[in-house]
Amino acid sequence: MGAIFAFGFALIIGFVGLILLVVGIKLWKKVKIASIISLVFSGICFLPILFFVFIISFSIIEQHKMKNDYIKENGKLFAEIVYGDKKTIYKEVVESSDLNVVNKNGETPLYIMATRGIDYFPIIKKMVEKGADPNFADESGRIPLHAAASNGSSDIEIIKYLTDKGSDINKQDKYGYTPLMLCVEKSKYTGKDAVQIVNFLISKGCNTKLKNDKNEDSIDIIMRLMKEEEDWCKAYPDLDYQESKNYIVYKKLLEILKEA
Repeated sequence: MGAIFAFGFALIIGFVGLILLVVGIKLWKKVKIASIISLVFSGICFLPILFFVFIISFSIIEQHKMKNDYIKENGKLFAEIVYGDKKTIYKEVVESSDLNVVNKNGETPLYIMATRGIDYFPIIKKMVEKGADPNFADESGRIPLHAAASNGSSDIEIIKYLTDKGSDINKQDKYGYTPLMLCVEKSKYTGKDAVQIVNFLISKGCNTKLKNDKNEDSIDIIMRLMKEEEDWCKAYPDLDYQESKNYIVYKKLLEILKEA
């Protein structure tokens, strides 16, 4: 917003400069001193416009260079995923012959799209339709379902779609986290949205007893989060941990997991 305001201000100053330029030209033969003053101020007024033109041009050139460097490192498809809009990404997906390629971080295009959320659902569907493997794990052992399950309930349709397409709901990453466990862990950020995802994953038969590398299952994770929230609230006399939004969500998740 600040940049837009500054650019608008520069345009106004530039318009004033244009008026002064016209006045200066008209006064040149009649009153040269006034004309020179007018032309000088006109030039000063055009400086903000020239500055913005320089900045924008530099930004475009730099972004183009960064994109070309990214293409060299990761390929055109990943470059469009990072720098392109939804339309160009979709077009690149349609034209791609292999959607199970990985970038330098070991991530597939489908995994990255799953981190983007529901706005990219049509692209996710097209990827799977064209052969993208929903169980292809990145270097950390995570599959697209891990990414979607940790994003919040806006991604519930993505989660349903991936599970319908055979995504492994009990897949553990190299730290032992399943999509369910990761959803529970991230519930301090996703809030009540996590409840919807946990309910869905349990309805699909996910294993709630699997443990991570800290020997925690999903219930252990929730108990840890509840203790952390309680300790944090106790540091502030005016806060009641039992009334905090996070704690209320944790209690609901604990109830669901105990009943599973």
